[in-house]
Amino acid sequence: YMLGICEGGFAMLLLDPKSPGVDMLGDWRAMGQRGTGSGTIRFKDVYVANEFVSRDIVRFDAPNVYNIFAPINQGYMSAIVLGAARAAFDAAIEYINKYTRPWPFTGVTKGAEDPYLLIKAGELAALLGAAEAQLRDMCTYVEAAIKARATGADQATMAAARALAMTKVAETKIFSTDVSLKV
Repeated sequence: YMLGICEGGFAMLLLDPKSPGVDMLGDWRAMGQRGTGSGTIRFKDVYVANEFVSRDIVRFDAPNVYNIFAPINQGYMSAIVLGAARAAFDAAIEYINKYTRPWPFTGVTKGAEDPYLLIKAGELAALLGAAEAQLRDMCTYVEAAIKARATGADQATMAAARALAMTKVAETKIFSTDVSLKV
């Protein structure tokens, strides 16, 4: 996603980095932190469809309850860490299947059949699946806050929707970080 000014307000847009006119210079080196806003990107005649632009995500002329940037941005961070954890888990399973040997005296012939590895892989798979499910659930609350704002919800309704979204985002961020570190 990208942030910027659109029609005088703070806007966010979703853009495929491989879109025509987007030139990512690749001058950011930070140990695999691909989801950061760092690095040089040049744009020339880039088209973004209207449905991928969210205008006025922060309204400086309105109460903070109408600010939907915080739940979107913080929720996005949970998705980044879970994506890294999923990739690490998948790589570990591939490694186990290709290269590991069983511990002697376990009675199995392949490392992938080692009961200790199976227990740990099962525990991590369950945690990762739970975190991914929680992330999907969190998204429904963030989307509800976005919809409430888009349909002109009054301040009390918007405050309740945003508070619930931020609570779900905080819960997800804590759990997803813990799970990712375990994986």
